Amino acid sequence: HYFIQSNLRMVAKANSSVSPAESLQAIADSQHMNLFTSDFAEYMDGADPLARYRQDFHYPLNSTIPAADLADPDEECIYLCGNSLGLCPRAGGLLVEEEMKRWRETGVVGWFEGQPRQWASLVEDALGQLADLVGAEESEVMIMS
Repeated sequence: HYFIQSNLRMVAKANSSVSPAESLQAIADSQHMNLFTSDFAEYMDGADPLARYRQDFHYPLNSTIPAADLADPDEECIYLCGNSLGLCPRAGGLLVEEEMKRWRETGVVGWFEGQPRQWASLVEDALGQLADLVGAEESEVMIMS
């Protein structure tokens, strides 16, 4: 894993105009692998530092995706859509249900009290993060709820 990251940095330093394809080819060459094989893809997958997060999301089955009629319907789809909602996080439903339960049980009181998330203070708590995101001061941003 470290080897791939350091190899990519080495290639990038050697020539700042190196394309992603050239960087991948350099890695494949260093491993004596063909860039266009499943072996190389599996090698790169094994070195992906984000791979551990895959289990945190629901992947639709091919049978539930209308355009995936050529694939095995019982397999998870290969999800390449990076815009809009993306994949559904597994923890999302649990968090929503926690809040719905609190709302059911406490009504408007849940707005001001409750753990671990106090609804009334969520906006104030997020102002600093929003300001950092857009490069502004906290006094220059507002969140409407």
